[in-house]
Amino acid sequence: MNVTVVSLEKCDATPATIALVTEVAHDMGVEINLEHIVVKTREDAIAYHHIGNPTVRINGLDIDPGARGINQFGITWRRYGASSMPSKYLTKAAFLEALNI
Repeated sequence: MNVTVVSLEKCDATPATIALVTEVAHDMGVEINLEHIVVKTREDAIAYHHIGNPTVRINGLDIDPGARGINQFGITWRRYGASSMPSKYLTKAAFLEALNI
């Protein structure tokens, strides 16, 4: 399964987000290929569909189904509810969706 994390260079939430995604995948027995893309310019943000920091996609789909229709990209941060990173629940649900379970 392909996991892509797109973030700004100095995002404090990115290391914890990568650790969370890796942990959830491991706990579920899912093998992942993780790619971390660092956005440095607005052009990068557009090219990599960075809707906010950090953006997490599993097999090309944003981890948050509610964010999949967003088509404004840029150098910005995002919120996952009250947090700057996705929850364990949201991450697990995204993996289950990718597995068609």
